[in-house]
Amino acid sequence: MAEERRKKRRKKGEVNPFLDRERIDGMLKQQLHKKAKNRVTDLSYFIWDLGGQDVFYTIHHLFMTDYGVYYLVFDMRHLLAEETLKQESIEYLFYWLNTVRLHTTSAPILLVGTFLDQVGRESLSQVNEVLMDTIKRSGTNQVVDNLEEKLSFFPLDNSNGEGIEIIREITHTISEKQVHVNKMVSIRWVKCLDDILSQKSEGWLPLNKVKEIAKDCDIVSTTEVSTMLALFHDLGVIFHLTATHALENIVTTNPAWMIEAVGKVIRDEKFHMFDMEEIQKDSLEEEVRRMFARGIVTIDLLLHLWGKNSEYNFLMDLMRRSMLLSDWNFGSNENA
Repeated sequence: MAEERRKKRRKKGEVNPFLDRERIDGMLKQQLHKKAKNRVTDLSYFIWDLGGQDVFYTIHHLFMTDYGVYYLVFDMRHLLAEETLKQESIEYLFYWLNTVRLHTTSAPILLVGTFLDQVGRESLSQVNEVLMDTIKRSGTNQVVDNLEEKLSFFPLDNSNGEGIEIIREITHTISEKQVHVNKMVSIRWVKCLDDILSQKSEGWLPLNKVKEIAKDCDIVSTTEVSTMLALFHDLGVIFHLTATHALENIVTTNPAWMIEAVGKVIRDEKFHMFDMEEIQKDSLEEEVRRMFARGIVTIDLLLHLWGKNSEYNFLMDLMRRSMLLSDWNFGSNENA
């Protein structure tokens, strides 16, 4: 009788409740894959702004993977300016072309020139000539050409947004062609990611907590957890480094907290002042003066800036690995 009922259910197209987990997982993935093929326009993008002070250049590579599309945004007026400013802009672009080429192997690069409203279309060929020379000198083959306008870059009018639609369209077109976009991912991984990102936190979770969440999603293998986190790191939806034990033990869900913490140490005194009243309460005026004058920071000052409950070991290793910090022995003074 039970077998007859199961046959009737299958005839009606109902899901067999006796399927094992692997078969159910496979069926779900097939259904999602079919839906994805029919909804190729449904792409989500995570946007990272890697601009800022040049001192932060040493950590930019931590965010670069082959799974991204990179926009190098420049001011076209600078490429048409007097020689000193022009050369500065060229070297800036040259640096970034080489940086992306160094840390990715095939990720697309779009050059976006701003202030079209001020330079005019009659100057685009001149800008293009400079860019072509810079691209050739960098040796990269990752730059996406603007075929519609027969340029090596995409001009953008800051005043009215002219040119933005072309950038959106080409971004969508090249994103659809990326291998990772159509890569099948276990529904268990997707559920786990949703649960990780839904956690209330200060921008990070301990690895043990992530493993607990993964276990609830039937992901019990340490190897599978590591593979899953590596994929989501490459996709830019989380941030997980594994170079040291301290780094591996933190899964960052919002990198802003990490950049903010580093920015409390690597900063320009003229533009980013400390709350000196709080500094004085902890008698750290001399430590602050020495940090700006000599680039030497004490553990006491770091704990004050980051908070005594911060992930001190993680942040220290992050700065060490990105060459923003090196340890120095001051003899018997263990707090220096």
